[in-house]
Amino acid sequence: AGLPAGRRRTILHSIASLGGPRESARRLNHERSNKESSKD
Repeated sequence: AGLPAGRRRTILHSIASLGGPRESARRLNHERSNKESSKD
């Protein structure tokens, strides 16, 4: 709340970029496991 808008945006962007690859990898794993289970 006390942070300047620009600083807050930078922090949010860094958090998003850190979470991005992990999120996409988790989503890929989820889709892969769905394909595996539908194969049975």
